[in-house]
Amino acid sequence: YNLKKPYGALLMKKNMILPFEDITPIEIFCKKQNASLFMYTSNNKKRPHNLVMGRTFEHNLLDMVEFGLENYKALSEFKVDKITAGLKPMLIFNGELFENNHEFVRIKSLLVDMFHREPVDNVRLQGLEHVLSFTAVDNKIHLRSY
Repeated sequence: YNLKKPYGALLMKKNMILPFEDITPIEIFCKKQNASLFMYTSNNKKRPHNLVMGRTFEHNLLDMVEFGLENYKALSEFKVDKITAGLKPMLIFNGELFENNHEFVRIKSLLVDMFHREPVDNVRLQGLEHVLSFTAVDNKIHLRSY
């Protein structure tokens, strides 16, 4: 959420939503918030540590991807400065799967839409504060934040 500030909305109320069974509640939330992108997290026995990301077009579902999180480490566990709200991260995609596998190409497109802000022509290395590296290996995506 902090990466999307001030353009994101954090909804904290617990809702029993099953996005792959009924997308209507998410489409309603997206319409209320005037949002075309969404992230939904859940944690239960059937799907522990679950993250669903998706996008809509004219408030109708366009595509949606479900991720199962393994070995999550919060930024608070590292002794680093906090990431500035609204900061544009540089996105790096490693691995042939992002180029050759149709599902991973779609996931890459969704991740770019989710994390990109306004396009830039040049990057000043001294001003580069945050990098998100996505590595696709063995049908898994590893995310690292630098």
